Amino acid sequence: MHGRTVLLVGGFTPTGLTILTQLAERGAQVVAITPKLADPLPQLIIPTLRSTSGNELLFAEECDMRSPASIQAFCTQLIKASNGTGTNSEPPRLDAIVFVHEYAHIGTMYGASPSAKETDAEERERRSLGTFLMSTLLLPLLLRAPPERDIRIIDVINPYYAAALTSFDPTTPLKSKTASISQLEGDRSLRSLIFGRHFQRVLNALASPAAPPTDESLKHVPVTPPTDSNISFVTTCPGFSRRETIAPLLGASGKSTLGMLLYMLLYPIIFIFAKSANASAQTPLYTLFMPTAMRSRQEDVPNIKGGNLYRESAVVQLPTQHGMLLMSEESIGRAVWESYEKSVEAWKKREDEEVKAAGLEDQIGNTTAASPSAGSSGKMKES
Repeated sequence: MHGRTVLLVGGFTPTGLTILTQLAERGAQVVAITPKLADPLPQLIIPTLRSTSGNELLFAEECDMRSPASIQAFCTQLIKASNGTGTNSEPPRLDAIVFVHEYAHIGTMYGASPSAKETDAEERERRSLGTFLMSTLLLPLLLRAPPERDIRIIDVINPYYAAALTSFDPTTPLKSKTASISQLEGDRSLRSLIFGRHFQRVLNALASPAAPPTDESLKHVPVTPPTDSNISFVTTCPGFSRRETIAPLLGASGKSTLGMLLYMLLYPIIFIFAKSANASAQTPLYTLFMPTAMRSRQEDVPNIKGGNLYRESAVVQLPTQHGMLLMSEESIGRAVWESYEKSVEAWKKREDEEVKAAGLEDQIGNTTAASPSAGSSGKMKES
């Protein structure tokens, strides 16, 4: 990984920290995204890893993945950065983008109030839309890279995707009040999976040469073979993690006493069947380190292929014929893409309205604080 640059989103989560540590030890230049640079975790982790790994090319950059304005500002700044000047300028090098922020479970399996469920639904949508928005905004930068450069986009999803197969609607995210937590999380995971497959279709279409002009006198129409892009969008599922799947599901990651009690009582079983953060990071690391068909020179070495789902360091298919149909139909992938586009526009509009409302409240508050009350004015006149 020496000489390679990795953008790590969610690098300060348990699984993300493991990936960050492995990349640091292998000499990669890593830019880890954090909502606020002033947070103590990045200020502690980055200098510590620089010291322990001997790798000074570790950085933290501010970007709030829950804010479309923050994502757009970060991507714009990254795209505008260049090496050299004038005609010799080159786009900044970016060899991989790893999205780990989608993996953590959202919601508990019991006792959630209607307002908490609504908040969880908004958070699910923000995480998926954050991946979509950053991927599409950085696509022009990735396309400007030399075609021989091997570039990876890795999206880490939760393991509930199979639970949403029967209720999946590509045009509308599942928000039913009667749906189970596994269905809600599965819908988010499956939607991200189908988006990744369609994103790879788009990349391959952009890499394929244009069809040559045809002549009516020709008996055979020339066929241009499709070309695989040097950019691979890979979806990975680490499985069930103790810290990021089971603990939030039981409510043990918050302030719930019942959740902590359940987690402690069930911990012997959880320890056996769920994974540590180090084990959860192995499949994303596998898809990051293994060669693609473009790079592999040995036939017996497995290759990473874009558009696939990897679990336990191997390609897996969705169960049932319906699941395989969801992955293979281009129209379904296009519907998910268009659904994301509409949701992003609505997301931006909501944020603009919230910013305006907050600015108006601050303005009213400042005006009220600056103007004296009627009582104080009277006392001033009497004095």
